[in-house]
Amino acid sequence: MELKASKVAIVGAGSVGATLAFNLALKGAVTEIALIDSNRDKAEAEVLDIKQGASLGRSVNIEATGYDACRDREYSSSSATRWTC
Repeated sequence: MELKASKVAIVGAGSVGATLAFNLALKGAVTEIALIDSNRDKAEAEVLDIKQGASLGRSVNIEATGYDACRDREYSSSSATRWTC
């Protein structure tokens, strides 16, 4: 079954946001994930972990990025405890 291209942005790379991103990647539920956090190093570290852990599933493009990624996403989720923009 062919997966329709879908993009999601997750604001917050803490426990909730990272778990959501991991599960979406593992299940191949989306084709692109933007993980956004005020602590860019934290988001990048989570992306590396997710890429390694979900490498056996479907191919998903996941990146640590800024708030501008929310513009072209079909879905956005905020798991941040406070907004920093």
